[in-house]
This record gives sequence, C-alpha cells and structure tokens, in this order.
Amino acid sequence: ILLALVVTEGVMGSQVRELTDELAKSHAGAERAEWTAELEGSSTYLAHRSFSWLIVVGTVALLGMIRRGRGRLGWLETAIGLLVFSLMVMGLILAQVGVLQVVQVLHVGAAALLVAALFLWLLATREASG
Repeated sequence: ILLALVVTEGVMGSQVRELTDELAKSHAGAERAEWTAELEGSSTYLAHRSFSWLIVVGTVALLGMIRRGRGRLGWLETAIGLLVFSLMVMGLILAQVGVLQVVQVLHVGAAALLVAALFLWLLATREASG
C-alpha cells in the first residue's frame, strides 16, 4: 500500500514539476521564492502537498508494525524512514523558503530512492515469507 501511495505521490510530483517549468518560462528573471504563491493556487500542488501526509502516516504505521513484530528495524526500514523524513523536510523548504533548484533536484532524487527502497523491501519480504 505504501509503495502505491508513493508512486501516486510521484505522479502528482511530476505534475508539480511541470508547473514549475511553466513558471520558469512565464516568470523569467523573477525570484523562485515568489513561485510558491502561484503554486498554492493549483489544485495539483495542494493535492501533492496534502497527500504527503498519508505517506508519513503510512510509513510510521509500517515501521511500527515491523518494530512490534521483530523488535527492531533493519537497515532498509531505517533508510525508508529517513528518506520519508528527508523528503518532508525538503518539501517544507520548497513550500516555505522557495522553489530552490538544488532542493528541487534532491527532492526528486530522494523520491526515486524511496521508490527503489520500498520495492526492494517488498521483494525481500516476499522472498523471506515465500
């Protein structure tokens, strides 16, 4: 379920990225920090921002279940938790400070790592239970 939520969030994130590309063209020379106000008028942006909390709740639930079942988290579960936390921090920076290019690239890269980590975790748990 968490992997499906993250992929859905990624699709919305790519649509937000399209919006920022349009803003870059239409607001050439303007500060990127000013883009946030225009992005907040977009339902796609608001959905992406709000949907992220489902991922946080889903991650906390998943990690809690794993910890109750095994008593500890492995390196992959820890990495998933850290990736979700770092994505939320980067998302807050993008929303509150401005659409900084470096943070934008790191946000996309960390999201790709999260998808890979969740898929690896899914494969590993299926292998272990099968």
